[in-house]
Amino acid sequence: MLPLYLCLDIPSNLSRALSCLRLSGHNFLVQIMRHDRNRRPYELRICDRCDWHTIQDEEHILLNCPHEHLVRLRTQQQLIFPPQFEDGPARLRTFMNQPDIFGVASFVAGVCEVPSPVPLIFLAFFGLLQAFFQASAQMPTRGIYSFVTLPCLML
Repeated sequence: MLPLYLCLDIPSNLSRALSCLRLSGHNFLVQIMRHDRNRRPYELRICDRCDWHTIQDEEHILLNCPHEHLVRLRTQQQLIFPPQFEDGPARLRTFMNQPDIFGVASFVAGVCEVPSPVPLIFLAFFGLLQAFFQASAQMPTRGIYSFVTLPCLML
């Protein structure tokens, strides 16, 4: 049986946002650090958007995180946000299965667009820069030039 949001006529970007959330294809740290080269234990995937020192998983981002953009999104939407005292899976399930699927989809799409404080592209660039300096210490001058120009020519 297909989920309800796949049977309704909602924009593809909103449907994609819900699908990514349900299939763990989102950009929350709980998933990013699972597939990272330097995989961190689950307990160390701490939210980088707030100072609560909790794991940045789906429930935290959608329902709890005090990041200003997320709080603004929660106050703008007329959605049901279950109380804090409910248990985790039931609380998230209650939120995701409410009647206003379009509202949930637009909220999830807005949440997934919140930028990380340290963009991942910056971290990738920093890794490339670090590799360059490590290699340049071991190469003659002509080797450094080819190391820099070769990746640029491949673009």
